[in-house]
Amino acid sequence: MKKRFITSLIIAAFIAILCAPAVSASDITPDLPYESYSYNNSDKPVVIPAPYAVSESLLGEDMGTSSFTDLSDIFYDGEDNIYISDSGNNRIVVTDTDFNIKKILSDFDNNGVRDTFNTPAGVFVNEKLIYVADTNNSRIAVFDKQSFALKRIIGKPQIVLLGADYTFNPTGLVVDKAGRIYVIALGINQGLICLDENGNFSTFLGAPQVTPNMAERLWRKIATKKQLEQMQQYVPTEYSSVLIDKHGFIYAASQSSLDMPVAKLNSEGDNVIIKPSSDFKYGDLAYDDEEVPSFADIALDENESYFLLDSKHGKIYAYNQDGYLMYAFGGSGSQKGIFLSASAVEVIKGKLVVTDRIKGSVTVFERTEFGENVNLALKQYDSGDYENAEKTWKAVSKMASGYLLAQVGLSKIDIQHKDYRAAMKKLKPIHEKELYADVFERLRDDFIKDNFYKLIAAVALIIAVLILLNRFSKSSSAYRHFKQSDTVQKLRYCRYLIFHPFDGFWDIKHEKRGNMRTALIILISFVLCYGIRAQFSGYVVTGTISSEVNALYSIAMIILPLGFWVISNWCFTALMDGEGSMKDIFIASCYSLTPYVLFSVPMFIFSHILTASEAAFYNVADTVCLIWVLALLFFGMMTTHNYSLSKSVLTAVLTLVGICLMIFILLLMTNIMQQVIVYFYNIYKELLFRTY
Repeated sequence: MKKRFITSLIIAAFIAILCAPAVSASDITPDLPYESYSYNNSDKPVVIPAPYAVSESLLGEDMGTSSFTDLSDIFYDGEDNIYISDSGNNRIVVTDTDFNIKKILSDFDNNGVRDTFNTPAGVFVNEKLIYVADTNNSRIAVFDKQSFALKRIIGKPQIVLLGADYTFNPTGLVVDKAGRIYVIALGINQGLICLDENGNFSTFLGAPQVTPNMAERLWRKIATKKQLEQMQQYVPTEYSSVLIDKHGFIYAASQSSLDMPVAKLNSEGDNVIIKPSSDFKYGDLAYDDEEVPSFADIALDENESYFLLDSKHGKIYAYNQDGYLMYAFGGSGSQKGIFLSASAVEVIKGKLVVTDRIKGSVTVFERTEFGENVNLALKQYDSGDYENAEKTWKAVSKMASGYLLAQVGLSKIDIQHKDYRAAMKKLKPIHEKELYADVFERLRDDFIKDNFYKLIAAVALIIAVLILLNRFSKSSSAYRHFKQSDTVQKLRYCRYLIFHPFDGFWDIKHEKRGNMRTALIILISFVLCYGIRAQFSGYVVTGTISSEVNALYSIAMIILPLGFWVISNWCFTALMDGEGSMKDIFIASCYSLTPYVLFSVPMFIFSHILTASEAAFYNVADTVCLIWVLALLFFGMMTTHNYSLSKSVLTAVLTLVGICLMIFILLLMTNIMQQVIVYFYNIYKELLFRTY
């Protein structure tokens, strides 16, 4: 009986194993030799579940042919054919989507003569023809897609701009529906070479731009002619890869352009690629000069998301059509899934295929559950299925907490539903400022349209109330008594001072039009205004989030320099025959803050009303206010000490030097105190340890 029971258990377990569903890369994430990560609007990468897992890595022998040497390109025709450019062996290997070899194109009949390739670096295939960039033969060979017979040879085109002696070494190409050919060639940095259907040159398209840094620009202004000749010329960089989408837009990647390593070119050659922000940077956000990515290839999937292949570090960066980084993964090494010299990337039926020059391998990646969900959410949103897209993005968020793209996706669904406040609530914590500003502008415009007459009535009511209050106040004895009080009179004198600083500061000191109490009121008002603006100003204009601002710290960082100014100025002016005491300097400095106090209320209100396109007005007004305060500080010092202009400038410079010395001494003392505290704390721990 016992033996029968054990036998039954074994049979049941065996049947369960046989009936269990197969586990694919979509179901589990195996132990991978790399980390997958993204960024949440910071320079620090955030680890996320792997979007792709290695399915297989194939060598030439695995496909039933000789070893690959110097793999340079891979192309999928959208049907059932994959074309691999094996440059080192001077051949194009044609396989099906399971990488079973269908044809090896290495030699061909060229008008009765046997001909071969010489380092073919790129291949493109449309419905009828195969185009091969035969690099070292300086030509483009065109074959029939079905028979693989040579149709024609496109040789070196005549380009007057380059002269007759230029070298034509094509490395990549695409062909549009009209038969126009767009070619990348070694050493040609004017952009893509555009040839007509007959192979004649027509124009250059979309030259990548190189932006010199500010230091180099300044140096060029003062450098000698010889030095200028020795400096590197600012010329457009070469494209490294090119592809064309179903709409006719041309995507191109550049290995050496940091400002714009990828472009989406329209028929006019304009780059219309979308970036999440004006200062967006491709690749890893935190790298030094040695870690700058080198994008060798670009691939496009069905959602118009694109993949950039960094050959230098073996990494793949995926971006959606709005330019947001979806994920990054990969690395350098000899293990399966990472690369020694990644050369080309292609999307084949949802799989990601990457070639490696040195390994001679073709690595296939399949989407994991996380990758499938991200892809599905993008597809659902693009098709207008917002309800299911919202569910999918929420599932993605559970798999990767705080995933930026999921939060952006959910906010865009809110925008489609015109729930702008919900969208803003999601966008603000992730610092997605530009999209937030766009949503805020829509909300403000809708609010004005829906409440236009109410707003007009409210403004009229406020004006009427102010007029009535003004009339009532004139007939009120209490108000007249308050208005004529000493403190109010001295505060009202500030309006005169900010427009007449020399007379104003002279009267404050010599005619007693100001005092310490009034100065303290202005200082306290300044502190309150500064703290409130720092903590609660509008996000669209300032880019600060209230919960992330320490108002006390911000106040301390503005009050301390003001205190240092008073002390340092008194120290130097006491040695330079200054006529003002420390009290006079303090009072003049406090009165100088008046413009900031007066402008703070309207500036605070405007920060919550203005849109991103109108923020320039806010910034200009803020800058004018700052300059006004600094000018009053200078004129106040000049008048208080009765200095000439030149002596005032010298004193101001010395005062700033004194502030720097005070900060240095303060930091030094803080460091010494920390060391003393640590020293005595270690003695205490030693005594405590020995007592036990």
